Amino acid sequence: MQSFDVIIIGAGVAGSSAAYHLARSQKVLLLDQFEFLHKRGSSHGGSRIFRHAYSDPRYVKLAIAADGAWQELELESGEKLLHRTGGIDVGTQEVLTPIATALTQAGSAFEWLDATTTHSRFPAYSPRSDQQILYQPSAAVLPATRAVNTLQRTAAKFGALLQDREPVTQIRYLAGDVEVQTRKAEYRAEQLVLTAGPWLSDLITDLQIPTQVWQQQVLYLRVNPDQDQAASYSTGEMPLFINRENCIYGLPVFEVPTAIKVSAHYQATPITFSDRNFELNQEIA
Repeated sequence: MQSFDVIIIGAGVAGSSAAYHLARSQKVLLLDQFEFLHKRGSSHGGSRIFRHAYSDPRYVKLAIAADGAWQELELESGEKLLHRTGGIDVGTQEVLTPIATALTQAGSAFEWLDATTTHSRFPAYSPRSDQQILYQPSAAVLPATRAVNTLQRTAAKFGALLQDREPVTQIRYLAGDVEVQTRKAEYRAEQLVLTAGPWLSDLITDLQIPTQVWQQQVLYLRVNPDQDQAASYSTGEMPLFINRENCIYGLPVFEVPTAIKVSAHYQATPITFSDRNFELNQEIA
């Protein structure tokens, strides 16, 4: 039986990040039931929004810390991960003021823009005159799969053992230790980190923690092929956006060379893994 300081179960962005940080000073094992970089969880794909703009100051502080950690990983790995686009939040003064307050308390820069200024600086947007716009320059596009890959590669460089296609069948809690049984082997460690996402309840059945999986639908909308107009949708010209009125959010041209990416946060569908598919839901679209 192999022994480790820490065993991490689940190799998405959270588990891979934990492995990357802990492997600097401890003997780490990272396990995943599927192949690494699989598409069954929520840590895959070509792009995700990274931002400081939250209404809870604690979230803003965590985002600022994560910003520094991503930059540190970039230096360590030589991989470009944070692609700064800036970000705009659109909504009422009542909704946006708590975000501005939280950013101020945490020391993260932002500015208020009116509709005319927003369109002048970012031609892709034409807000209504009655809408408030909060612009946050630190927002960025993060390539999800590449980020997880970079975390895993760097964790391995620091000495972490990475094992995929190895489902966990049993966890035994001992006095001061934990034993993990998989379909291939048994492992022992002083500490266990569970980052299994929607599979978490399957691993800790004794705690009876219910989980619900929600599948969000993402659309890729082709931009105007006219060269001058297409440029306004490019990364570096078009900020990512979150419309707080209808919870629709989107990113500039990045993942797909001819399309922007959009989705609606509160139009996700509750599913089980057995009925998950990637077909277009016309009712949501």
